[in-house]
Amino acid sequence: MESQFHNFPQSVFEGCFHIRPVCRFALQGGIFMAQWHGISRRKPSGGRKVQARSKRSTEISSEKQMALVGAPKRKIYRRTGGNTLVRVMSENRVSINNPKTGKTVLGTIHNVVENESDPNYVRRNILVKGAVIETDQGRVKITSRPGKDGVINGVLVE
Repeated sequence: MESQFHNFPQSVFEGCFHIRPVCRFALQGGIFMAQWHGISRRKPSGGRKVQARSKRSTEISSEKQMALVGAPKRKIYRRTGGNTLVRVMSENRVSINNPKTGKTVLGTIHNVVENESDPNYVRRNILVKGAVIETDQGRVKITSRPGKDGVINGVLVE
């Protein structure tokens, strides 16, 4: 206890109990549990079905991860049939297409300005398709899916 709270005297902690928040994220240590997206083992009436096969690893969903503004980082996932999926974990660059000139340049992301899908993503600087970001070239609307495509492309907004 002294290593974590070395600035506080020991008398502050006497008689105190360590209170842990009880919620779904705290119980899992901040990590989401895997969800199975297979066929149900129950009939609509509630009776049990006899399974012809067991669960497959491809039926388990991946953890929910959002692309953030920051140092470039990607994660590679194995998909069905040995295919791969590259997911952007964080990125600070974007390919900006100017529709008037038809040229594409590389820009630096400063922050997320607006997002129609979820206003909380603006506050948390989460990059998703359709989000408007502030760059060194101006405002850019993201046209790619960072969680599926592995890159961030956008169109310059006037």
